[in-house]
Amino acid sequence: MIFGGRGNAPNNLVGRLIAVGTVDKPIVFTSAADVPFSGDWAGLQLATSDNSQMVFNTIEYAGGFSGVVSANCRPTGSSDNAALIIGGPDYTPSGTTIVTSTIQYSAGHGIDATWEAGTASDPNLAGAGNTFNNIAGCEQTYNGLIPGAGDCPQGGGCTQ
Repeated sequence: MIFGGRGNAPNNLVGRLIAVGTVDKPIVFTSAADVPFSGDWAGLQLATSDNSQMVFNTIEYAGGFSGVVSANCRPTGSSDNAALIIGGPDYTPSGTTIVTSTIQYSAGHGIDATWEAGTASDPNLAGAGNTFNNIAGCEQTYNGLIPGAGDCPQGGGCTQ
């Protein structure tokens, strides 16, 4: 499920996700399988999605093939598959885009940071009261670096 778009017109659409649940009734993004399994679906992608807000959400059984190929600083040899793929050259999320939420049973990373910033862990969305359970990769990958900011850490890495 993609919010916003990537690339040149007409594919550079703007969209956002506003998913605000409560502690007693979180919004759940999950597999439609009778017996769910990690990687059943690609997950959520916030591409050009300024002002998206996810509070008291659960994303589960995601991290399947997404087709995304970024230049971020994720661990060498890992893919961009994740429960939540977020950002791009023209979109950097705020540190509060996803808060008080749970990502679980991902066959890939929890959050794949595909935006560009001056450091490889800015912002760290894995904090903010978020919980990660049974994630095959990083809780959050390192994001890409803006041109001139230097190189990715050797081997890439995770914020958490």
